[in-house]
Amino acid sequence: ANLVWGSDGKLYGTACNGGAYGKGTVFQITTNGLWTTLCSFASTNGANPASSVLLSRDGNIYGTTQSGGTGFGAVYCLTPSGTLSTLGSFDFLRNGAFPLSALVEDAAGNLYGTASGGGGGGTGSGTIFEIPATNHQLIVGVATLNDTPHSGLVAGPGDIFYGATFNSLYQFTTTDGA
Repeated sequence: ANLVWGSDGKLYGTACNGGAYGKGTVFQITTNGLWTTLCSFASTNGANPASSVLLSRDGNIYGTTQSGGTGFGAVYCLTPSGTLSTLGSFDFLRNGAFPLSALVEDAAGNLYGTASGGGGGGTGSGTIFEIPATNHQLIVGVATLNDTPHSGLVAGPGDIFYGATFNSLYQFTTTDGA
Protein backbone atom coordinates (compact mmCIF):
# COMPACT_ATOMS: atom_id res chain seq x y z
CA ALA A 1 0.00 0.00 0.00
CA ASN A 2 1.04 3.60 -0.47
CA LEU A 3 2.74 5.42 2.36
CA VAL A 4 0.98 8.42 3.90
CA TRP A 5 2.87 11.56 4.92
CA GLY A 6 1.91 12.66 8.43
CA SER A 7 1.83 16.26 9.68
CA ASP A 8 4.60 15.18 12.09
CA GLY A 9 6.97 14.62 9.14
CA LYS A 10 6.84 10.81 9.46
CA LEU A 11 5.58 8.29 6.92
CA TYR A 12 2.84 5.82 7.89
CA GLY A 13 1.98 2.53 6.25
CA THR A 14 0.90 -1.07 6.54
CA ALA A 15 2.63 -4.39 6.02
CA CYS A 16 0.32 -7.18 4.90
CA ASN A 17 2.28 -9.86 6.78
CA GLY A 18 4.75 -9.97 9.64
CA GLY A 19 4.52 -8.40 13.05
CA ALA A 20 4.14 -10.16 16.39
CA TYR A 21 1.48 -12.58 15.07
CA GLY A 22 2.42 -12.81 11.39
CA LYS A 23 -0.86 -11.12 10.33
CA GLY A 24 0.47 -7.65 9.43
CA THR A 25 1.29 -4.32 11.03
CA VAL A 26 0.79 -0.58 10.99
CA PHE A 27 4.14 1.23 11.11
CA GLN A 28 5.76 4.63 10.95
CA ILE A 29 9.14 5.44 9.52
CA THR A 30 11.18 8.63 9.58
CA THR A 31 13.01 9.99 6.58
CA ASN A 32 16.19 8.89 8.39
CA GLY A 33 15.03 5.27 8.37
CA LEU A 34 13.90 4.90 12.01
CA TRP A 35 11.18 2.22 11.81
CA THR A 36 8.53 1.83 14.54
CA THR A 37 5.83 -0.84 14.55
CA LEU A 38 2.70 0.83 15.94
CA CYS A 39 0.55 -2.31 16.18
CA SER A 40 0.38 -5.94 15.08
CA PHE A 41 -2.75 -7.71 13.89
CA ALA A 42 -3.72 -11.07 15.40
CA SER A 43 -6.66 -12.19 13.22
CA THR A 44 -9.37 -11.47 15.82
CA ASN A 45 -8.66 -7.72 15.47
CA GLY A 46 -8.11 -7.96 11.71
CA ALA A 47 -5.47 -9.52 9.50
CA ASN A 48 -3.45 -8.72 6.40
CA PRO A 49 -3.96 -4.98 5.86
CA ALA A 50 -3.53 -4.26 2.15
CA SER A 51 -4.57 -0.59 2.05
CA SER A 52 -3.03 2.71 3.00
CA VAL A 53 -3.97 4.23 6.34
CA LEU A 54 -6.15 7.29 6.84
CA LEU A 55 -4.68 9.90 9.17
CA SER A 56 -7.97 11.36 10.34
CA ARG A 57 -8.70 14.90 11.46
CA ASP A 58 -9.61 13.44 14.88
CA GLY A 59 -5.96 12.37 15.36
CA ASN A 60 -6.58 8.64 14.96
CA ILE A 61 -5.32 6.28 12.28
CA TYR A 62 -8.06 4.32 10.48
CA GLY A 63 -7.76 1.49 8.01
CA THR A 64 -9.06 -1.83 6.79
CA THR A 65 -7.77 -5.38 6.78
CA GLN A 66 -8.60 -7.74 3.95
CA SER A 67 -9.33 -10.63 6.33
CA GLY A 68 -9.76 -11.35 10.01
CA GLY A 69 -12.07 -9.78 12.54
CA THR A 70 -15.22 -11.81 12.97
CA GLY A 71 -15.93 -12.01 9.27
CA PHE A 72 -14.50 -11.12 5.89
CA GLY A 73 -12.14 -8.30 6.91
CA ALA A 74 -12.26 -5.52 9.47
CA VAL A 75 -12.05 -1.76 10.00
CA TYR A 76 -9.65 -0.65 12.72
CA CYS A 77 -8.77 2.47 14.67
CA LEU A 78 -5.35 3.14 16.16
CA THR A 79 -5.22 5.99 18.68
CA PRO A 80 -2.18 8.26 19.14
CA SER A 81 -1.52 6.46 22.45
CA GLY A 82 -1.20 3.13 20.58
CA THR A 83 -4.56 1.52 21.41
CA LEU A 84 -5.80 -0.67 18.54
CA SER A 85 -9.52 -1.38 18.33
CA THR A 86 -11.65 -3.14 15.76
CA LEU A 87 -14.57 -0.94 14.76
CA GLY A 88 -16.42 -3.69 12.94
CA SER A 89 -16.17 -6.65 10.62
CA PHE A 90 -17.50 -7.30 7.14
CA ASP A 91 -20.31 -9.86 6.78
CA PHE A 92 -20.38 -10.37 2.97
CA LEU A 93 -24.18 -10.06 2.69
CA ARG A 94 -24.92 -6.50 3.87
CA ASN A 95 -21.67 -4.54 4.05
CA GLY A 96 -19.39 -6.45 1.69
CA ALA A 97 -16.18 -8.41 2.08
CA PHE A 98 -12.43 -8.15 1.58
CA PRO A 99 -11.74 -4.38 1.66
CA LEU A 100 -8.53 -3.60 -0.19
CA SER A 101 -8.59 0.20 -0.54
CA ALA A 102 -7.92 3.11 1.79
CA LEU A 103 -10.71 4.91 3.62
CA VAL A 104 -11.71 8.49 2.86
CA GLU A 105 -13.29 11.00 5.22
CA ASP A 106 -16.04 13.51 4.48
CA ALA A 107 -16.46 16.96 6.05
CA ALA A 108 -18.62 15.55 8.86
CA GLY A 109 -16.08 12.87 9.84
CA ASN A 110 -17.91 9.93 8.25
CA LEU A 111 -15.56 7.34 6.75
CA TYR A 112 -16.16 5.65 3.38
CA GLY A 113 -14.49 2.83 1.51
CA THR A 114 -14.95 -0.01 -0.93
CA ALA A 115 -15.03 -3.74 -0.37
CA SER A 116 -14.03 -6.00 -3.24
CA GLY A 117 -16.82 -8.54 -2.79
CA GLY A 118 -20.30 -9.14 -1.46
CA GLY A 119 -23.12 -6.76 -0.76
CA GLY A 120 -26.68 -6.82 -2.07
CA GLY A 121 -27.62 -9.81 0.05
CA GLY A 122 -24.59 -11.66 -1.34
CA THR A 123 -25.46 -11.00 -4.99
CA GLY A 124 -23.11 -8.02 -5.47
CA SER A 125 -19.57 -7.86 -6.77
CA GLY A 126 -18.51 -5.26 -4.27
CA THR A 127 -19.77 -2.61 -1.91
CA ILE A 128 -19.36 1.02 -0.99
CA PHE A 129 -19.55 1.22 2.80
CA GLU A 130 -19.86 3.97 5.39
CA ILE A 131 -18.71 4.19 8.99
CA PRO A 132 -20.83 6.99 10.50
CA ALA A 133 -19.03 9.63 12.58
CA THR A 134 -21.78 9.25 15.18
CA ASN A 135 -21.16 5.50 15.57
CA HIS A 136 -17.71 4.28 14.57
CA GLN A 137 -18.72 0.76 15.66
CA LEU A 138 -20.98 0.31 12.64
CA ILE A 139 -20.15 -0.58 9.02
CA VAL A 140 -23.08 0.21 6.75
CA GLY A 141 -23.25 -1.03 3.16
CA VAL A 142 -24.59 2.02 1.31
CA ALA A 143 -24.33 0.87 -2.32
CA THR A 144 -23.84 -2.49 -4.01
CA LEU A 145 -21.68 -2.54 -7.11
CA ASN A 146 -22.30 -4.86 -10.05
CA ASP A 147 -18.59 -5.01 -10.83
CA THR A 148 -15.56 -5.45 -8.58
CA PRO A 149 -14.07 -2.16 -7.36
CA HIS A 150 -10.64 -1.64 -8.86
CA SER A 151 -9.76 1.26 -6.58
CA GLY A 152 -10.86 3.07 -3.48
CA LEU A 153 -12.84 6.27 -3.44
CA VAL A 154 -11.49 9.73 -4.19
CA ALA A 155 -13.20 12.61 -2.39
CA GLY A 156 -14.35 15.48 -4.57
CA PRO A 157 -16.02 18.77 -3.64
CA GLY A 158 -19.34 18.69 -1.83
CA ASP A 159 -19.02 15.14 -0.49
CA ILE A 160 -19.07 13.61 -3.95
CA PHE A 161 -16.83 10.57 -4.29
CA TYR A 162 -15.47 8.91 -7.41
CA GLY A 163 -14.26 5.37 -7.99
CA ALA A 164 -13.48 2.76 -10.59
CA THR A 165 -14.50 -0.83 -11.11
CA PHE A 166 -12.73 -3.16 -13.53
CA ASN A 167 -15.06 -1.97 -16.32
CA SER A 168 -16.40 1.48 -15.43
CA LEU A 169 -16.06 4.72 -13.51
CA TYR A 170 -18.74 5.81 -11.06
CA GLN A 171 -19.79 8.75 -8.93
CA PHE A 172 -21.20 8.35 -5.43
CA THR A 173 -22.87 11.00 -3.30
CA THR A 174 -23.71 10.49 0.33
CA THR A 175 -27.37 11.41 -0.31
CA ASP A 176 -28.29 9.17 -3.24
CA GLY A 177 -25.81 6.28 -3.47
CA ALA A 178 -23.81 5.12 -6.50
